[in-house]
Amino acid sequence: MSCSLFKKIPDNSVQGSNISISWDDSDYNYDNTNDEAEAKSTIEIDEKNTVVDSKFNDKYSKILRVELTKDLNKDLVIECSEWIGTKYRFGASQKQRTTDCSGFVRKAYEKVYGVQIPFTSLSMHKELAKIDKKDLQEGDLVFFNINKKHVSHVGIYLFDNYFIHASVSRGVMVSSLDESYYKKFYHSAGRAEK
Repeated sequence: MSCSLFKKIPDNSVQGSNISISWDDSDYNYDNTNDEAEAKSTIEIDEKNTVVDSKFNDKYSKILRVELTKDLNKDLVIECSEWIGTKYRFGASQKQRTTDCSGFVRKAYEKVYGVQIPFTSLSMHKELAKIDKKDLQEGDLVFFNINKKHVSHVGIYLFDNYFIHASVSRGVMVSSLDESYYKKFYHSAGRAEK
């Protein structure tokens, strides 16, 4: 099983009621509308002065099956959504085919953050900086001790205790650290330099 996810939205500025946003949206389709006024009506600024794209969040909330928070790394969201449902197979790491947890995390991390991390969940655990569970941030890795001998599973933390990983039984999916199974086997968390 394995996981990955999010990154901050690029520069934005607010002047009066005008909002300007710059990002490469070549992979994002505003669902059959080229109407600039309608597209702009879906973009807001939240209480932290962060750009909120409600159409983007609605689209990817459905794919990931979890309501997205307001300020997420679009590259991470898109990359994770492309892995959702990929079947589990030990030693594999091919998007939309088969993968194991560490293969998924490693590939997604490299694509989103441009960072190479170790090949196995155990080596990731050993090499990454340890962090407290209460300090988890988007993109941190969460480790589980399912086989009771050592760390044997990894996922990518998203937000609000949600993480994405490759489950042996259900493939790549989003789960919660609050679920009793993951509470029972949670081991630790780590952070890679991004």
